[in-house]
Amino acid sequence: MSVRRCLFPISVDRRQFRTEPFVSAIKAIAKPYDECVFLIADWLQLHNKASLCFRGLKLSAILDSFRLRNPYLGKRKQWLRRVCQRVQGTWAYNASWVVIGMDDIMDKAFCRTWRNVVLMYECIDEFRDEIHMAASEHNVTAKGSADETSHLRLSNVYLLEQVAVSVRLRVIDSIEAEYYIGDTLPVLVKLYAGRYGVNVWTLAGSPTRRKRFRVFRLKGRSGSLKWAPL
Repeated sequence: MSVRRCLFPISVDRRQFRTEPFVSAIKAIAKPYDECVFLIADWLQLHNKASLCFRGLKLSAILDSFRLRNPYLGKRKQWLRRVCQRVQGTWAYNASWVVIGMDDIMDKAFCRTWRNVVLMYECIDEFRDEIHMAASEHNVTAKGSADETSHLRLSNVYLLEQVAVSVRLRVIDSIEAEYYIGDTLPVLVKLYAGRYGVNVWTLAGSPTRRKRFRVFRLKGRSGSLKWAPL
């Protein structure tokens, strides 16, 4: 019998990822899973740190500082232990909890997926245009600034890496369902639906299988939360 897994991507700088809202969100999932995978998007923060180059800081200093003082994974692991205690009496408490950071999936399969996502970006106009659109929306505070173009380039790289991480983790590790508090990247929803002419199995360099990947979005307010498929 196959293990039923679900994925919770965890941002390290979003207010939604506080104890009370997150506990409520987990309790709102009625469908039980055997394993909950929590991906702490720690290294994605490096793209935000890199923007300090536009203020005169050297990239080498930014990279070294982040490598030596990256507190995100450790802090989120501690936080998730508290969250786990708060969901006692639910299916989630009895499920296996697997907490990973970005380094845990930076393997050969990720490199292959990342390369194919970059090729997709260069070769498929619709995908590239929608990455640019998402990057522009992500950089509202940078609009009109002298460094707007540079910020947009960093955001493009950030979003492409986010796509590659999702495909690497969900396809290779066979994670059918994803639950994310916040706005899901539209290109990911379209990608899993096969709307760009390249399926996720091909991007991951894996044989195509009959499997449905679903993304759920949280709706409602505290006390009446509900996860709805996109």
